[in-house]
Amino acid sequence: MDIFKQRPFYLDEFIGKPEIIQSLKIELQVSEKLNKPLEHTLFYGPPGVGKTSLAQIIANEKKVNIKIIPATNIQTLPDLIGVMNSLKDFDVLFIDEIHTLKPEYAEMLYSALEDNVLDLLVGKSYNSKTIREIIKECGFSFKGLTSSDLKYLLFLDRSHNNVAGLKSIIQGVNIEEATLVKKIEPYLVFKGYISKTMKGRMLSEDGKTILKEYQEYIKKNKIKV
Repeated sequence: MDIFKQRPFYLDEFIGKPEIIQSLKIELQVSEKLNKPLEHTLFYGPPGVGKTSLAQIIANEKKVNIKIIPATNIQTLPDLIGVMNSLKDFDVLFIDEIHTLKPEYAEMLYSALEDNVLDLLVGKSYNSKTIREIIKECGFSFKGLTSSDLKYLLFLDRSHNNVAGLKSIIQGVNIEEATLVKKIEPYLVFKGYISKTMKGRMLSEDGKTILKEYQEYIKKNKIKV
């Protein structure tokens, strides 16, 4: 019997980082319910904290294949094209040390991300400057909340009595109704950040708390979103 502990296979087997694990569980549940890939995800931290393990776990939980590639392996345009062409629907691409990727190849990845044709997980050692650049290009997520989720919550926070009707929210956040109702709201209701009332959508106390934490976080890390 192998005396060395194997890598965890599922989220329940991952030790530590309970907030991250809980957020990933919820995001995986939502993606499963909507039959869509997990949102693009950025893992950062020093070596050995489990970035690659979490990427593999996500693929295991989704029952899909994962392709793990160091950014240093992408030295030419054919290298990048070959990687992208090898992916099948719902496959996970994990690029380690993505901040070392040549700018011209990073631009190609950004286009794929924006068009939602690539499900990307990236891992890198912590560096606040490069983290901010990747967040700027790839979108922002805070404790499982996407930029659109946060925009929704912030709109309610600015509304009278923290309540707004659906039509007002659609106009205020500039997001299509179908996306709002089928993708964003189910997650926010599930987390208890909003509730649906006769008067409209209402920001809960938990919603106010998470917004306060978010605002403190972006201020501390000097992140522009």
